[in-house]
Amino acid sequence: MEFRKFSLKIILISLLASDTSSEGLREHHVSDWWEKAGFYQIYPRSFKDSDGDGIGDLNGITAKLPYLKDIGVKAFWLSPIFTSPMVDFGYDISDFVDIQPEYGTMTDFENLVQEAKRLGLRIILDFVPNHSSDEHEWFGKSENREPGYEDFYVWNDGLLENDGTRSPPNNWNEDFGGSAWQWSETRQQFYLHQFHRKQPDLNYRNPAVVVAMKNVLRFWLGKGVDGFRVDAVPWLFEDEQLRDEPPSGLSPDNPLRPEYLNRIYTRDLPEAVDMVYQWREVMDEYRKDHGGDTRTVIDSWLDTVPVGHAPNWVIGNHDRRRVASRMGGDHMADIMAMVELSMPGVSVTYQGDELGMVDTEVSWEETKDPNACQSNENVYQQYSRDPERSPFQWDATPNAGFTTASKPWLPVNPNYVTINVDTEKKAAKSHLKVFKELIKLRDEDDFHSNRYGTAVLGTNTFVILRAGEGATYYTLVNLANAQDTVNVAELFTKFSTTKSFDTAVVRVASVSSKRTAKESITLSSIQLDPYEALVIQSGAKISTSMITLIVLALTALFQYR
Repeated sequence: MEFRKFSLKIILISLLASDTSSEGLREHHVSDWWEKAGFYQIYPRSFKDSDGDGIGDLNGITAKLPYLKDIGVKAFWLSPIFTSPMVDFGYDISDFVDIQPEYGTMTDFENLVQEAKRLGLRIILDFVPNHSSDEHEWFGKSENREPGYEDFYVWNDGLLENDGTRSPPNNWNEDFGGSAWQWSETRQQFYLHQFHRKQPDLNYRNPAVVVAMKNVLRFWLGKGVDGFRVDAVPWLFEDEQLRDEPPSGLSPDNPLRPEYLNRIYTRDLPEAVDMVYQWREVMDEYRKDHGGDTRTVIDSWLDTVPVGHAPNWVIGNHDRRRVASRMGGDHMADIMAMVELSMPGVSVTYQGDELGMVDTEVSWEETKDPNACQSNENVYQQYSRDPERSPFQWDATPNAGFTTASKPWLPVNPNYVTINVDTEKKAAKSHLKVFKELIKLRDEDDFHSNRYGTAVLGTNTFVILRAGEGATYYTLVNLANAQDTVNVAELFTKFSTTKSFDTAVVRVASVSSKRTAKESITLSSIQLDPYEALVIQSGAKISTSMITLIVLALTALFQYR
């Protein structure tokens, strides 16, 4: 008898353990600060100028940290601030452990870290490991074959032609267009540069390079940073045999454009993934030796996420056209913010996207981006990244409050008189206020650990469902310029949930919506206006069939007794 009662208890436990997820919903649990954080990307050159030279700087960022605190983000990522000739505006680094003078000093950086800590903000630096500037001390030593530095970069003799000249060893192209090989008169060899010719690739098959770059991480960890965003990971390793890459079928008329080739020998080699894990070990070792919270590496190569790991959502950055411009208009600012901030995991917002900033028109004469400058006046706009890098719009004063200089380094968008922080703070409804409410929502417990799924309802409405222990949230975005009526109650069946309530309340409404927060709506029939986006909340909890199984098992146990 005792054995049989014990067996029934084991069956009950087994039923509970095996029914851990609803059909169609995925588990999401967070265990560390960065897995649920809202990150904010700052492009330092365009954020805030403190000294009137038309260029953003560290002291300008420090002065505006209260803004980041106010909008609710937990951490900010700085694009490169290191010493650089600025050929690629900081991604050509001549000293990995010092500050670019036009941005400030190391003391300024230390003050920035101190103020960020005081406000409870985490600071993330851009780590640019694939290449350095050709003005870096390491490159000069390697070019001159100094002992210990001969193979710090990727060198090759090239091909000897019949006329005695040498040509590049293969057909590889740089990412800005043109051959990825540059001849060095000093060394009488070619060096590899997968980006600009003044950005030679470091040789990660040389253990000394691996050690040197790990020491760069340790240096900045010692300065108090909380983690790194790793740039250009797919380019870290290249084929040792230097084999030609096959044509991709794209850009068939221009073999010097990067898209002409299928980059099977210069991108995404398996060794790159292992290197990221090695950097992760550096972070873990530092935490073990120095204590504190987990430092993090946000990897730019992260496209798929294994179960149990946090995904990384990045919709806009300094290399992509602004969300409102790229996605079809001002109305998309709230839609994309709701999608990004409703998904589980890390979210990264590029400066100004929270305001609905759009691309700035930059003339050929004003163009600074080397990617565009290497083209011509007729096609430069296809390659320029300047439009999304224009100065941040703080207020309606001259130059949007970015600088007191008569001319900033890039032109300010003329729409700054209406699209700026000051105006949107004062408005009854604004993209900024929508963003702040979304960030606030992410702080709620049921947004940290829950089950989630996605669906399409009606004709044009995309839905994200997040079901926690105490509440269920539905993000509804109408992606069409037409009304759409949806029945959210359909999701109760689709995801095997129990309908606890027929109604829900609006938590966040887009600028285009006529609804207001706390407004009650009926789940079975919600009419969405064109491009309307909402986050609504009900008290429905996930049930799966767990409750039924528990009842059946307990009934069986009672009847047996």
